[in-house]
Formats: sequence, C-alpha cells, structure tokens
Amino acid sequence: MNGLGPLRIKTLASDCLREDVSLHPSDARQLGFDSNGRLAIWSTETELIGPPRQKHAVRVLLDGQVEPGTAVFNQRFFEENVFDETEPCSLEPCPQVHTVRKAVLEMVTEQSVVTREIGQLRDNRKQLFENRCLLLYPEQKEGLSLPVSMNGAGSSHFNIRSIEPEIRNVLQPTALIFDENTELSFFVPHRRSGVDMVIVVDGSYSMDLRDYVNEQGHPLRRLDGAKDALDRLFQKRLVSGTRISRIGVIVFGQNTRQIYPYLGTNDPPCMVDIKDEEQLEDIRQSLRYINDMGLQQSGLNRGGTEIPQAIQYAADLLDMHFREGNEKLILLLSDGADWRAEQDIRKGVELVAASSDPALLAESLHYESEIRFYSVAISNRENVLRYEPRHAGKPQFVPNVELLQQISGSTDGLFFPQPDARALAVLLDDLGQGIIYSL
Repeated sequence: MNGLGPLRIKTLASDCLREDVSLHPSDARQLGFDSNGRLAIWSTETELIGPPRQKHAVRVLLDGQVEPGTAVFNQRFFEENVFDETEPCSLEPCPQVHTVRKAVLEMVTEQSVVTREIGQLRDNRKQLFENRCLLLYPEQKEGLSLPVSMNGAGSSHFNIRSIEPEIRNVLQPTALIFDENTELSFFVPHRRSGVDMVIVVDGSYSMDLRDYVNEQGHPLRRLDGAKDALDRLFQKRLVSGTRISRIGVIVFGQNTRQIYPYLGTNDPPCMVDIKDEEQLEDIRQSLRYINDMGLQQSGLNRGGTEIPQAIQYAADLLDMHFREGNEKLILLLSDGADWRAEQDIRKGVELVAASSDPALLAESLHYESEIRFYSVAISNRENVLRYEPRHAGKPQFVPNVELLQQISGSTDGLFFPQPDARALAVLLDDLGQGIIYSL
C-alpha cells in the first residue's frame, strides 16, 4: 500500500454493497487522506509487469475503532469483485472527482414486476445508491455499470445509459460519486409490448410568442417549435426502430380538436396503427393544421388553455382504442401558460378538483388507466424575459413550467424543461424505446 507497509485486509458484514474502506486515522493521514469520505483508487496488482488487474473507486472512512495497520472493506464490495487478500495492492487519492448530477440506469425486467421492483428501489434509495462511487480511467474499454446488492433485494448490475456531467476524453483516473442530490432514473426497455400514444399540442394564443429557440439559435413562435418537434418525431422515429403502435394527435385551446386522423363533422374520435412510410407521410401532412389558418379551419378556439379538457380527451382516446398489452402514453407539448385553478373570489381560497386541476386529473388517470404523461415545456420564463420582455409581466403569456412538471411527476412520467430544439431532439429520439421511471 502506498505510504505504508502491507496492511491486513479484513471485511465487515453489511446490509448493502458500498465501495467503502475504513482505516485508522493515523494510517489514513500517512496515505494522504485527512478527512472522512475522501475518494481513493484501490488497485490490485498481478505478479507480471503491466497495469493493475483491477481498479476501483472507494470511499475512505476514518474510524478510530479500526486496528492500526488494517484496512476494513465492505464485505459485499469485496466479494462482488473477488479480491484476493494475498495479492499486492495500493490505495491512493483519486486525482479527479465529479459529483453525478443526473443518471439514467438501464433495468431489464419483466413488465409484470416493474412496478414492484421500482417501488423496492425507491424505498431503499439511500442504502442502495447514495455515497456510491465508480471509476473512469483512460484505458477503460467497457461501459459503466453499477452493482447493487442488499439483504432481501438480491443482486443486480445496472448499465448506465446516460450521466451528467458527461465525462469525455478521460486523461487521468476520475471518480464519480452519487449523493443525496443525484437525480436518478431507470430506463426499462420495451420487450413484448408496444406503445399507444396520443400527442397533445397546445394551440392557444400564448403559443404565438417568439421565444422558442431553434437549432440555429434563432427564436421562433412556440407553436412553430411544437410543429418542428413533431415533424422530427414523425420523420425519424415512428416507423423505424420504435415500438409506437397506435397514434392520435390533438390540439387544444379553449376547446379540443383532433388533427390526426383528421375528423369530419360527424366522425367519432379514433386512433390509427403505424404501418408504413406512406402513412408516415400522411401523419406529417397533418402538421399543416398547426398554424393560424389550420387551427381556425379545425374549429379550435385559441382563447384559453383548457389542459384538463385536452388530457381527458386524450385519455378517452387511449381507453377506447389502445391495444391490449401496450403501454399508454400521453405526450403533452405546451407552455402551460394561461391556466389557473378556479378561485373562490369571495373567500380568496383556491378550489381544486380532480376534474379541473390538470395534475390531479393526470394522477387520477394514471391510477385508474395506467396512463403515463411526458410533458415538454416549449418555453420558459427566462426565454420570455430575453425574447419577449413586453409580455414578461402578463401571466397569460408566461410559461407555467411548474404545472407541466407536476403533471408528469404525478404519473411516473418525465418532464423536460427543454426550451431549445437540440435538447428536444434528445427526448424525441428516446420516445417509444422504453419507459423511464424516476427514483
């Protein structure tokens, strides 16, 4: 061991796997660890000339109860990596440390047990995921995965699908630490089921503000931003490489109208199967209604943002036309502006019912019909201040990002605070590939 003679290796039984090693404070100081919780690189060496056989990031804990000259490892960590106590080893400070802000882990499981397993992970988040660490190093060839082991929960390895901050071109060993503020989600790929989806587009007058930023950095109307996003979705993802099975597209303002499939005066609402490229072109052509003239021709009243009415319409579509065994998803593209809970003016008390509050209604639909909501904020307050400052003090034009976040959060769905086209493309590329559960 660096800075010390050989240390005796011991293990300590634990309820869960952690990359922890406890040292007596005097040993820790000689190794360069002067405070609790510092991250180190633990390496085991082979007898042959060459790089260490194994490298791991570990969290160094200072414990006066540990016998000097002894390193005490978490037993589950030690067993997971099949260390040999007789092999030469080293422990040294890690030169680079990054706290993980956000991570999406991939979880492969049967659809019938997803809810139960996600519930177990949520209940045990602190024990399983906080103060966990991983090591990146220049010669690393394989992707990252996080092992998890806990009494009563079994053992699993979760591949890391994405991580923020994104670390590229690793030039020296770098430790990643997960803490209580890390935003964790689990991606569950679709296996046997498809996805039936209703896309809900805000067509109210607030969507005319020019504060949506396109890929070239130019501000466009929010409505044009929603239209561009849908064109990208239809063009790239619906036919090739996804599990999206049936689809419907509606627009809403003070009322709700369906634009795909386009309905005549007496036609009942419906959804259609996604089959071929010709149909894809038909769907893309439906986007022509997402403009002033098209919305007027469809009979949309743009003078309001009746989100509850729109999502109830979308939920009814799914309940009537979904394919048995498929996931049910509502994708809401809106600024959330111009919606307010009903007010009792006489008392100044906000009255909220499941039928009028969008978040409560979405939660009820999720509970009753297992519908999940993905909400995309087409703009935000910062963009209003930058590109449309004259409207910044008008509530009917200021995006209600918090409302959209609540709608998704109440349904185990995802919220995307994406004001720009480039970020929105990332969301659309993943739609239909699987389901993401926040932890």
